[in-house]
Amino acid sequence: MVLQILYLIKMESSDDSEQALVVTTRTGKGNTATNLEHRVATIFKHAGLEELKGGLHIFRRTRATRMYEAGARVKEIAAYIGDLESTTERYYIAVRKKVTTDGKVQQVVQLPKATLGSVANE
Repeated sequence: MVLQILYLIKMESSDDSEQALVVTTRTGKGNTATNLEHRVATIFKHAGLEELKGGLHIFRRTRATRMYEAGARVKEIAAYIGDLESTTERYYIAVRKKVTTDGKVQQVVQLPKATLGSVANE
């Protein structure tokens, strides 16, 4: 739901003014990439997820994977995240495998080019 809202906001924003920004600082200014990376690292640390690597790219991977699972073509996903098709398929789309553990169906996620996998409840 949140991703759909952000997508609609992005589509409605036809100008580059500060009013079009989705994530701003406390003073309403645009965030820098460094500031956003720091915020994500802080959130990961407080959530006990310091070992997760990838910073903001982890969200690109999640979005690309979810789009792929929903039936989007690699070409469409690449255009959406602003990357090449070959790079998108190789680095951003994680193929999920479903497993049953203690009667619960879970998805084991191995991130592309990553050694760390995580488990997400379905």
